Amino acid sequence: FIFETLYNFIKRSFLKFRFLNIKSILIFTFFIYSPNSVFSNEKINYVEKTKIGYLETKIKEVDKISYNGLTQISKYISSKTSAILGNPIKIDLELNEVDYFPLIYIPLIKTGSNPSFRAIKKLQNFINSGGILFFDCKATYESLFVEDCLINFNQKFKDLDISTFKKLTLENTLSKSFYLLDNYPGRKNEMVYIAFNNQINNDKVLSVIIGNNDWTGAWAKDKKNEYSLPLFSNDNEQRILSKRFGTNIVLYSLTGNYKSDQVHIPEILKRMKN
Repeated sequence: FIFETLYNFIKRSFLKFRFLNIKSILIFTFFIYSPNSVFSNEKINYVEKTKIGYLETKIKEVDKISYNGLTQISKYISSKTSAILGNPIKIDLELNEVDYFPLIYIPLIKTGSNPSFRAIKKLQNFINSGGILFFDCKATYESLFVEDCLINFNQKFKDLDISTFKKLTLENTLSKSFYLLDNYPGRKNEMVYIAFNNQINNDKVLSVIIGNNDWTGAWAKDKKNEYSLPLFSNDNEQRILSKRFGTNIVLYSLTGNYKSDQVHIPEILKRMKN
């Protein structure tokens, strides 16, 4: 179990473009498995399986849907791919470390205070290390227009050093990291925007995904295994597409632009022959 946990931690660290030396690995192993370590259980819980982190809003219903929806998409991904995900973990940016996650889900609502300087710095360091922030404007708290979602983001997270938002299209690797997708619905099916980190050259791997489609609302189920919230359309295929987009996001957070290299292989081989 110890070596499996250590392996998972190292694997995710490399996938997130971090480089660990032997000294770091030994120190990490000693501290999390030390009998006297007061934080062993927390550390082990973070690294034993890949998990999605999510920010608390302190609004019970929002946090419940976040956890439930992310749990459902984690199960779906584990059933459809070789990635084995554990249950999501809630994050308080003032208290918790975020380095253990490839992806952090942030439900974006108008209420509540703005993040502190410390919280923004922590998120900036997270994307500097290859992590991805997934902002989801909640349909029950936002207007129907994605522009309002972007305004809300700029009011609360304007100090993140990222590029200008652009529309997610089929040309981006995120649209084909596992499923080939040309739209990205949740409960709604509106435009999705992406941005890149300005501070480092990380092979053009995106750092921020944002939209107002309420994805966790589309994934969440109740105790009877029925969907908790209705869609904003009558399209029965929309939930399936929503789950596929969730799968693409998580796998992209683990592999970056690796898939884009693969789709160019035929052309590369053709040029080599010439």
